[in-house]
Amino acid sequence: MNFLKYVFFILPLLISCAAYSQVTGEWFAVETELALTKKFSIENRLEARAMNTDGFHIAKYLTQLGLGYQFNQQFKSSVIYRFAWELEENLHYYYQNRLMVDTKFEQPAGQFKFVYRVRFQRDASTYVTSERDNTPILHLRNLFAITYVLPDKPIEPAVFLDAFTPLNGHSDNYLDRLYMGAELEFELNERHSFTGIVMYVNDRFRYQESAIILRLFYNISIG
Repeated sequence: MNFLKYVFFILPLLISCAAYSQVTGEWFAVETELALTKKFSIENRLEARAMNTDGFHIAKYLTQLGLGYQFNQQFKSSVIYRFAWELEENLHYYYQNRLMVDTKFEQPAGQFKFVYRVRFQRDASTYVTSERDNTPILHLRNLFAITYVLPDKPIEPAVFLDAFTPLNGHSDNYLDRLYMGAELEFELNERHSFTGIVMYVNDRFRYQESAIILRLFYNISIG
């Protein structure tokens, strides 16, 4: 299987990253997509993010709603709004919100599928410790993924890279956050699937730390 060379390439990277990671965590989510028409869909996610610093604890929980439009088989755009509550330094949860605007491109090539997604996001929080915290944080995110398509098989492996570029001077780095990982999607039937992801996170902006995250998603498609 040719795709194995990509898996064998990224797994040593993840193992190497784990050796330098400061923390570990687990993110659990349920995602639902409801088709309104052939072009429009509504997306929803419920998610809890746990971190293992000083023991297991829920660091963030969130819900988000989105409206997607499928231009054709290759292009899709979405507008998404997130409501989140994050555990801050004083051990209280504070409300955050995020606006995201996505454009996603998918291109099949033989047994591979290449994915590129560009996202603009705006984050605002009610946890304020300085005047700077009153200014929303803007990022441009570029995600690249390669999926290996297994004909007549219920599994779909992929590798991905998601890079965050700050837009409003909150960070001096060109990239202040990076996600890199491998995932495996298992299709239970036409409407239900399960996705497991092992992901390395490098955060240079807020937490100044790195982590290995296990992500588990249950996906539901309606209509």
